[in-house]
Amino acid sequence: MSKKIKVSILSSLVELLVVNQLRLEKQLEKLTMEMNQLAGEMRALKDQLGKASIEITTKVANLEAKIAESNAMTADVESALVELKGSVQMIDDLNPDPVPTEEPTPEPQPEEQVQ
Repeated sequence: MSKKIKVSILSSLVELLVVNQLRLEKQLEKLTMEMNQLAGEMRALKDQLGKASIEITTKVANLEAKIAESNAMTADVESALVELKGSVQMIDDLNPDPVPTEEPTPEPQPEEQVQ
């Protein structure tokens, strides 16, 4: 095989590698943009869920207060309130509470002897 043919083959391979690299970089850029968009949408949904949770728990508390004021708790009202609280808990469970991180406990220092 002549040197000219080898150079031509190598040039073609390099061109293919460059084209493939550009294609992969474009796909990676597209995926990155999609991931950023999804992250934004998830943050918006989390914010919306937090807002809804506050609104719902406020309304439940208002209903409980009105029921307590009326002194007219029937079995039907009590059952409906229990069901409503269960639904609120299901919504709350969709957005897990943050797990507190434990602070390291400092090791006790030996006491100095007083002379």
